This record gives sequence, structure tokens and C-alpha cells, in this order.
Amino acid sequence: MAKTSITIAGFAAIVALSGCIETVGTVDGTRDFGSGRDNNGNVVSGNIVMRTDNSYLLTLNRRGANCTAVFDEPAGPRRTELSDLLCTDGNNGNVTLVYGDNAMPRRAVFSSNSSGTVIGGTISF
Repeated sequence: MAKTSITIAGFAAIVALSGCIETVGTVDGTRDFGSGRDNNGNVVSGNIVMRTDNSYLLTLNRRGANCTAVFDEPAGPRRTELSDLLCTDGNNGNVTLVYGDNAMPRRAVFSSNSSGTVIGGTISF
């Protein structure tokens, strides 16, 4: 019974948090998914979505950890923006969002510290 309670409580917390992220109009009319590799050759994936305040929310998955970053500067052609990368495994870092000629996110270049080892990579959208 305790395990079920924790699972239900965990699910409720996730649902409650997801409601705080209000998303509208997403990249190119849809949620934009991307993938790439880190410097160890492992597959990384992510998605980016525009929030109601016109900032972008990046969710990145690498080696079982989920990471997020918010980009709140105005988008522009060929611009870049740096943000903190917060990960569920505690290995935080930073990520740079690269905008294309059309001012839409095209690439996310990240690095994080994993037990003293820097892990970096690129996700293309």
C-alpha cells in the first residue's frame, strides 16, 4: 500500500508541476524534437517548446537523466543564448541555444559535470 501511495503522490506532483509550465504555440507549429550525441558517443534527445511568455523551454534526456533549461531572451536570426541546465541526476551545467536564419531554435549545445568529468554534446532540431 505504501508503494502505491508514493507512486500516486509522485504522479500527482508531476501533473501539478506540468501545469505550471503553460505552453502555447510551439516551434514551427508543433513541439520540436531533436537528437544528437554526447562526447562519449551516447545518444541524447530533447524537445523544445514555446511557453506563454514567449520564452523557450528545453527538455533534454541524456543517459537516463532529464534536464531542463529556460531561454527568455528575445529570439533573433543567428543569435545564441546561454542558460543553466538543471538535471535530475544532480549533474548540472549549461546549454547554448542557437537560432537559425528564421529566428527559430536549430541547435542546443550543452555541457555538464558528471562526477568530475565534463559531458557535452549537441542536439539538432
